[in-house]
Amino acid sequence: MSVWSSADGVVRFSKDDHHCSLEKLIKGLYDEMHCNVKRVSINGYEVSFNFSLENEAAFKVIQEFVKRVKEYDKNATIDIDATIRYLG
Repeated sequence: MSVWSSADGVVRFSKDDHHCSLEKLIKGLYDEMHCNVKRVSINGYEVSFNFSLENEAAFKVIQEFVKRVKEYDKNATIDIDATIRYLG
């Protein structure tokens, strides 16, 4: 049985020349990562990704995503809804 967790939301960079490939960043978080990135404005992107992790491991992937976006642009805003499956 596969367990999937997911995240959906918007990332807005504070500047136009942010030089961050969100698709590359997301796919680098975990091996079994499926993502969709759509540009919705000059600095805004809708993102969605899902991956086969649960519990704390899934939470850490979301935390790492936020950390890496902030490394590119400390003033970026991230509005993400995450669904994490907890099994125990």
